[in-house]
Amino acid sequence: MDFIGKYPNALSQEMCEKTCEVADQILSREDPGNGVRFSNDSSRVDHNIFSGKYGSLIPYEDAIIEAVRSCWQEYNLEYDVTTNHFSILFDKGWKIQKSETGGGFYSWHYEQGPGKSKNRFAVWMLYLNTVEDGGKTQFLHQQLDVKPEAGTVLIWPAGYTHIHRAAPDLVGKKYIATGWFNFPDRDRKTS
Repeated sequence: MDFIGKYPNALSQEMCEKTCEVADQILSREDPGNGVRFSNDSSRVDHNIFSGKYGSLIPYEDAIIEAVRSCWQEYNLEYDVTTNHFSILFDKGWKIQKSETGGGFYSWHYEQGPGKSKNRFAVWMLYLNTVEDGGKTQFLHQQLDVKPEAGTVLIWPAGYTHIHRAAPDLVGKKYIATGWFNFPDRDRKTS
């Protein structure tokens, strides 16, 4: 058991294509605004479009969240992770990411750590296009490579047991939506 859930056809091909089109429209603007960040360092080369920043993405964001919710229900049913409701666990700070030839988050990493990521316990990723050449998601300890196929959602644990990366051999374009599930912060005081 590798605790990696794979859910094909979670989002329709049409919704995937339209999401990629709108992402490209946003990225082609002379000034795409503060909801876009270009990452170009020793670990990654990609564009990140953060959710909730662009009205033109709202219908697609809603469809993505619904697809993830449905897959989360299946994942949680199989692994019995938590009794907390999806809306409490789902991190609203997710993003759409576009990588091109040679790009992606290609350094080995995991998603849980100090600071704002300390409560992350699971990760989700939705492939928005099918990549024919390279760009697989690789899981180090599980010795698993997953080919990006449009509409497929992956869910896996956020900790060090699931070190992963985007293979650095991408040819063409790769679009994903990705984010996290967080346990509620027990240290936070409520008024």
